[in-house]
Amino acid sequence: LPDKNTEFYSDFNGDGTIDMTAVVAPPTCLNTTPIKQPELDVADPADAQCLGSGASGGGGGGVLTDDSASLQGNSWCTKMNWDIAATVGDAKTNSRIEMHQGIYLREVIGTPCPN
Repeated sequence: LPDKNTEFYSDFNGDGTIDMTAVVAPPTCLNTTPIKQPELDVADPADAQCLGSGASGGGGGGVLTDDSASLQGNSWCTKMNWDIAATVGDAKTNSRIEMHQGIYLREVIGTPCPN
């Protein structure tokens, strides 16, 4: 992941002067939330890895069940929620706008945010 701001410059009218500058900050990990087993599709290979492959506490034949005390209905995967912030500024008017986009990455349950 980038560890410093990334800047983009725009000259909209072609006069050689920067009209607007966009700055994208490094992503920030906000939190992690468990993915519940009912949210998964056992036919999807990406989801199947979250269901586990060993014997479960509830005798579910390799699929973790709701009676698995350690997971309480959670799968072995989590959503790691990230915020990507960007600002765009107009050099002539000094106006500025800030935007945020949320994304998530799937990780193994228990993986902490890196920042």
